[in-house]
Amino acid sequence: MSDPCVSVVIPAHQAERHVGEAIESALAQTMDDIEICVVDDGSTDATAAVAASYRGVRVLRQANQGVSAARNAGIAATSGRYVALLDADDRFLPRKLELQVRRAEALPSAGCVTCGIHLVDDDGRFLGRMRPVAGDRALRNTLLLERPTLSVVPALLRRSALEDVGGFDVRLSTSADFDLALRLAAAHPVEAVAEPLYVWRQHGGGMHLDARATEHDALIAFAKAFASPRLPGDLRRLRRRAHANLYVTLTAAHLRNRDVVGAVRTSVSALRWDPTRVFAAVGRLAAPGGPEGWPDDPVT
Repeated sequence: MSDPCVSVVIPAHQAERHVGEAIESALAQTMDDIEICVVDDGSTDATAAVAASYRGVRVLRQANQGVSAARNAGIAATSGRYVALLDADDRFLPRKLELQVRRAEALPSAGCVTCGIHLVDDDGRFLGRMRPVAGDRALRNTLLLERPTLSVVPALLRRSALEDVGGFDVRLSTSADFDLALRLAAAHPVEAVAEPLYVWRQHGGGMHLDARATEHDALIAFAKAFASPRLPGDLRRLRRRAHANLYVTLTAAHLRNRDVVGAVRTSVSALRWDPTRVFAAVGRLAAPGGPEGWPDDPVT
């Protein structure tokens, strides 16, 4: 039996409420040459039972190790030419894999093909859209945290490119996606399908809302990115701007969380890295819609 075209990997922890909907969206794809692997990351609810109730869905169970380890386990256990990640509380629109595979097959140098994103609330009500990024802007925008940025979760990942740069860093949680996006975009071209094909659920439990954990993880990702020989020299010179943008973003997150001490600390750090970025951010704070946020923040 030949390897499937696409391996859909669904990491899941305490996801009994939504994992069925995620699986059904993968099963409803307009292309058939796929495999689906759910990695139950130490759930104590009915996540594994719900996943196992779907015919043809492989379920792996492991002790709770975090989303990065769960994604890596699912990738290692599958064999498709492409990998598509699907968080257990999100879903694919029906033509997602078909359109991304078509684009990837036409552009064999591409390491990944991303797409637009529909944003919904916890009950599935539409909130807005996020546009994708491709070409040279993918690495630059992501490094500088300037929209639109690359997220590997809605992307179709070429397995050979993923193996080239390595999988998810298991030390990271909130910025594991960000770290892998930087490594992938620095090494391989990024393409995109403009159409929104991934439905991303926004709720109060999102990991990126933890500003302090995000700071810890993002600094590790930055250290790796700026030390990499694959990072172009013109972007290497933007280290101060990237760090200042990170701390401006963290300041906004602390303010949303009513953490005044955290906001003061990160704003001082932003000033130390690049005062000009802070002055620019003041204008965005005063503008309708507020400042640009972390790459995973909603953009309507």
